[in-house]
Amino acid sequence: RLSVLGITAPTSTAWGVATKSAQFECKSDALLKKNAAGDAYMNEESKTVQAAATITWQYYDSASTSWKASTEDERFAVQNSLVGNSGIRASPLVLRNLKTDEDALKVRYNITYQTDAANNF
Repeated sequence: RLSVLGITAPTSTAWGVATKSAQFECKSDALLKKNAAGDAYMNEESKTVQAAATITWQYYDSASTSWKASTEDERFAVQNSLVGNSGIRASPLVLRNLKTDEDALKVRYNITYQTDAANNF
C-alpha cells in the first residue's frame, strides 16, 4: 500500500520589483512512498520509483475576484519540473513584467499524478 505524496514547500505570494520577474516554486515529493513513515517504494530492481505528475498553476485575479489558469496571461511561463537527488520535485512558474499593483499576487498549483500500473499506483 502506498501513502499519499505530499507537498513539501508551497510558495503563495509574489513580492518583486515592477517591470521585473518573479518566480514561484512548487516543491513536492516525486518518489512513490510505501508507508506513512515516508519510506521510498523500491521496484524489483531495488530502485526508487518516481511518480509521473503534471503541475498546473492558477493566479488570483483581484479584478474578477476569481482564480484563473496561468495560461490565460502570457506573462506566466511554466518551467520544466526537475527532481533532485533528495526525491523532491521542483516545479517553477515565472511571471514576467510584474505590475506595480501586483504586490502580494497569489498563485496556487495543482498536482495531478498519473497512474503507474507497473508499480500498482
